Amino acid sequence: MIENEAKKNWNEIWNYSSAPIEKVELLWDLVFKAYNAKDRFYHSLTHIEQMLHSCFLYKDKIEDLQNVKLAIFYHDIIYSAKRSDNELKSSIIAAKHLIELNY
Repeated sequence: MIENEAKKNWNEIWNYSSAPIEKVELLWDLVFKAYNAKDRFYHSLTHIEQMLHSCFLYKDKIEDLQNVKLAIFYHDIIYSAKRSDNELKSSIIAAKHLIELNY
């Protein structure tokens, strides 16, 4: 199941960090809900899992796997086909979450 694979990857990012587990879980719920919104057709949790799979295939060529995975999770956390500032808004959310996770 895609949700389980994505969550497994999410948890692997935070396994060796000082992030509070309660906050990791809370922010996972927000990530999960964002990518499972009913108006998401392409930018969904399936898309995230596909990107994570590609990341795994090329992991030997990636210098900072953790940061690449974080970028994958957050690159389209905010998405509206009618807006042109999705990436900017997504980066603001990413920065806020990463600060909350002591990253």
